[in-house]
Amino acid sequence: MKPTFLKLPLDIQALITGNHKRTLQLKSSVIQHIQLLVQTTKGEFPANPEYGCSIQEQLLKLSSPAHLLKTDLEAIVLNCITKHEKRLHQTDIQVTLERSLKNNSHQQSFAHFTIRGHTIKPVQPFEFEFKLKINPVTFKL
Repeated sequence: MKPTFLKLPLDIQALITGNHKRTLQLKSSVIQHIQLLVQTTKGEFPANPEYGCSIQEQLLKLSSPAHLLKTDLEAIVLNCITKHEKRLHQTDIQVTLERSLKNNSHQQSFAHFTIRGHTIKPVQPFEFEFKLKINPVTFKL
């Protein structure tokens, strides 16, 4: 039997009546789960206090050198995915820190994440990119 991956948010009433039509392919389901992992702080989910990433804790530290912040973020996300997303293997994380001026007035900073690997059953290449807006004083260039 082929697994079914449901799209969030869930419609419980539709699930109960069997009318839930919002399903995903494997790759989209893995992406949805990674987004949920990254946005969930450890301890936020009472049933599993270890679920989530500690990215926000890392970003609260002020003025880390850019190369250290980059390395720390890569390790945090890799550890989180390895622990909680079993459908992905041979995972590689790359982080790029970016700064830009918005309307020539104030500075914005982003951490750009690229996640590469392979899904299990079926084995397919996987790549996903996302950005997190971060405090400009979080890192020094």
